[in-house]
Amino acid sequence: MEGYKINGLDAFLTYGIIFPKGLDKQLLKLPAKKQSIEFSYPDHDGTERGNVDRPFYESAMLTIGIVILANNEADFYQKYGAFTTFILNTGYFNFDVTRMKRRYKLLYKEMSDFDKLTSFESNQIGCTATLTLINDFPTSFYPIPS
Repeated sequence: MEGYKINGLDAFLTYGIIFPKGLDKQLLKLPAKKQSIEFSYPDHDGTERGNVDRPFYESAMLTIGIVILANNEADFYQKYGAFTTFILNTGYFNFDVTRMKRRYKLLYKEMSDFDKLTSFESNQIGCTATLTLINDFPTSFYPIPS
């Protein structure tokens, strides 16, 4: 469960959050290029394009599945409450992937696909949900400070 930190706190130990498969795919996906200025003159071949040597990129939208696990119902509500208080009252936050030695500065947009409190095979209870997060700095590389 190690390897992910939210504002320096272990995601699992603090909030009970684990990330199913697919997180790396979302984080490593390249951003879309912003539309450059284009001129297509009727009396010239081709298209003249501005900012070709200095491209700019759209914010990246990340759709991330999460599971919040807890030992019992009281533990679940404590972890879920701490996470919702954090995510609803924070602007940009640091999301560290320790095995990649990379920090992302993300912004919360919404939660969807929330599935009710469920018992898991591990005798733990929890829920599943999908977070939509925004990476407004898709070309920036932030190392995790030592």
